[in-house]
Parts: sequence; structure tokens; C-alpha cells
Amino acid sequence: PLVGQPFLLHPFWRKIILELFEVVWSEEQNKWIRRYSEALIGVPKKNAKSSVGSALALYFLLADGDPSAYVISAAASEEQGSNLLYGGCRTMCELSPTLKQLTIPMEREIQVPSLSRARMRNVATKAGTQDGANARAVVCDEFHEWIKQRGRDLYTVLRGSVGARPDAMTIAITTAGYDQDSICFEKYEYGKKVLSGEVDDPRFYFRWIEAPEECDHRNPEVWKAANPLYGASVLPSYLADRCK
Repeated sequence: PLVGQPFLLHPFWRKIILELFEVVWSEEQNKWIRRYSEALIGVPKKNAKSSVGSALALYFLLADGDPSAYVISAAASEEQGSNLLYGGCRTMCELSPTLKQLTIPMEREIQVPSLSRARMRNVATKAGTQDGANARAVVCDEFHEWIKQRGRDLYTVLRGSVGARPDAMTIAITTAGYDQDSICFEKYEYGKKVLSGEVDDPRFYFRWIEAPEECDHRNPEVWKAANPLYGASVLPSYLADRCK
């Protein structure tokens, strides 16, 4: 029902983005730089994660001050990559009066004719296809689906693609998964160690919304605590049906 309407950030996501784009002074570079180069953000379903991921990817493509920005929208499968995060980017470009004038959205690539070589690519599955890429940003959707060695290989290659550009970022936005043999679970465990102080990594941003352990999943108060957009895009009736 919100397709075609102006994109407005929920306060939860506004806070996330303000934190994500924090800057710090670099003595080495003698300028302000972004604090974070890698991020993992986990929220339950229906909390607008793919829409926010799409908006961030388009920001990096069009508004981040890079005249030749190369942005990668990455997913675990071709179908997922086409229909969720990258699909959201295409829809925004097709329906926004402003973006419609600036971009050429295609099946696997969004081009920006006014910016030399600026483009967004939709990639999935095969890690080797991105060797040598020089990306401004990589936005990963449904990170929990990046399972086993194939998921690790893809993420390793994509992380390597942002190494040459200052202030480049890799952002993974996902719901929770159940497969612990995944790069997502490894980063989730790593993020918890960063938050606890066990690991010192000021370049890693971690924000994970989840229900408390040993909670009653049938309790509406638990639903509210675990869903930042409860009552907005996450309806109590939807969660009640899921419980059944």
C-alpha cells in the first residue's frame, strides 16, 4: 500500500543511519572519515529492512559525492536478488519523479548517465564473478541465507572489492536465520564480542534486534520489544497468525 509514496524513515531507522554514518578524525589522512567500514544489522521480518537497504544503495550510487560510484547489491540467490533489495532499487528509480530523470534501471544494472561510469550491479551466488571490482559500497540482503563455504567465499570477495576506496562500506541487513554454518552467524557472534568489549574493532558496526532469551513468544509485549516497527509495518494480527 506504500508503493509510490514518499520514502519516510521511521525513527528507529533514522537512529541506525545516524550511527552508521558517524565520522571520526583521521590523523593519517588529515581529514574526517567514516568510523565504520563494515556493518551487520539484524531485524525481524516486516521491519522495512529491504526498503532501507535499497535506499542506502541508491544513496551510495547518487548522493555520496563519488562521481563514478560502483555499488553492488548482493543476495544469496538470483531470485532473491532480483525481487528484494535490488528490486526495491529498481522500483524506486521507476516511480520517483527525481530518480526517474537520473537513472536507467535495467534487469541487473542501474546506470547514471550524468555520472561517469556510475552504476549499481545486482550480483548473487558466484563469488568469482566479482574479482577485481572496485566498489564504493556493497549492500547485502538476507545475509542469513549466505550459508556454507559458498556464502563465505562471496562475502570475502565482496569485502575485498571495497578496499581501494576511502569511506567505502559493506552493509549486511538481514533477518535472523537458524543455520549456524554461515558467514552471518560468524559475524553475529563477532558483533556480540565487539559490543561486549571482548574484541576491539571500532570499524565494525553491529545492531541486532531480538527477543530476550527464554521469553514467551506468544506474549504481545515480547512482539513489541522485538519489532521496532510494531504497530506500523508489523501488525499485531500478523504476529498472532504466525503464532498459530
